[in-house]
Amino acid sequence: MFQLEPSETFIITRQITDPADTNTYYLRAYIRNAESDTLLDTVNLTDKGDQRFRGNWHVPVDGSGLGFYVTITVLVFTDSGYTTESKRYARTEQVYLIQQRFNPMLGGGGGADVNYKKVRRIIQEELKRLPQPIEPEDINWTPILEKIRDNYEKISSIKFPHQKEVDLGPILKTIKEVERAIQLIRIPEPEKIDLSPAMKELSKVLGKVEDLFNKMDELFTMMESGSKKEFEEIRKSLIEETRKSLKRDIVLKIGETPEEKPKKRRAFL
Repeated sequence: MFQLEPSETFIITRQITDPADTNTYYLRAYIRNAESDTLLDTVNLTDKGDQRFRGNWHVPVDGSGLGFYVTITVLVFTDSGYTTESKRYARTEQVYLIQQRFNPMLGGGGGADVNYKKVRRIIQEELKRLPQPIEPEDINWTPILEKIRDNYEKISSIKFPHQKEVDLGPILKTIKEVERAIQLIRIPEPEKIDLSPAMKELSKVLGKVEDLFNKMDELFTMMESGSKKEFEEIRKSLIEETRKSLKRDIVLKIGETPEEKPKKRRAFL
């Protein structure tokens, strides 16, 4: 009886006993559990010439740690399908013990020492049992790509309302009139007039200008919302209030001085 190391590669051999026999034969080994007679594996032996055959068998793991026995039976067939057994050559069978070997030269007194080869083998066996990562080519990308395409088509089909072009001509015209009115303001010489009234009135004008920009901001907000009716109302109100304010605060008040009465000026709005 021979002992085999778990997880090692064992070479099964068989020699045809008659050297004068030049017929072609096909050999197969059957490995069974010696206790239960359960077939564990089969190995087809390769003809190496001179009627000598051999094949490699990977010895299984000893899960119990106590070892177990197997039988290896080699049969000779006359056909490549391994169906017709030769009547000239008998079957051969050997019994083997599969168990971890211990080297007495490495051991110490009192028990088994650490076998690093066995540790490596156990680790390798456990790593084989771990879930293997999925290869990229094994992933089915079709459902994901179809979902992306559907979402793209939905987004592409969204139609945003077209905003009509707004005529800003009246607003720009009013701003230019304000600019022109400011340019027409005459500020008397500092030594002849107290500028505090003029500065007071100018502050009012600046306040009106600030109101104008607030109205413009409100107008642009209406433009974005698409409410044409409210836009027209604010536009008309803005122009009208600006004209009245400029006539009253700039033309009639800024030009007044203590030395002379205000002169009537031709309206420019």
